[in-house]
Amino acid sequence: MKLKNITIGLTFLSLFLLNSCNSDNDSKPTNSNTNLIIGKWTWQEPSAKCPSYREFKINKTLTYMQFDGNCKVLIDNLTYELVGDKIKIGSDEDETETIIELTDKIMTITFVSYNGIQKRTYHKIP
Repeated sequence: MKLKNITIGLTFLSLFLLNSCNSDNDSKPTNSNTNLIIGKWTWQEPSAKCPSYREFKINKTLTYMQFDGNCKVLIDNLTYELVGDKIKIGSDEDETETIIELTDKIMTITFVSYNGIQKRTYHKIP
């Protein structure tokens, strides 16, 4: 009887440990990136007269606010999808960025442009 209880206990413990490891590895990067990416990000110097920025919103919309030299604004509203370390922008799969670093203050990404692979660092705007 004791051997049967020990076997059942070890079986449940093994299943619990296997399930715990799998769920941690699968959910942490996506949840972490989702929370960190929300907000306004600029690639320009904070001292710029009218710094352009992009804002990721929780409802999976992305707004680009680009200012020209006279602070005239050009607005572009898009959607985005965050899949692991990839940001898919708009409905065109060609616009995909790869997150290299993402913290609460800095986001570094790579993307493909007509000049080849580009790297850009954004700073979060409070």
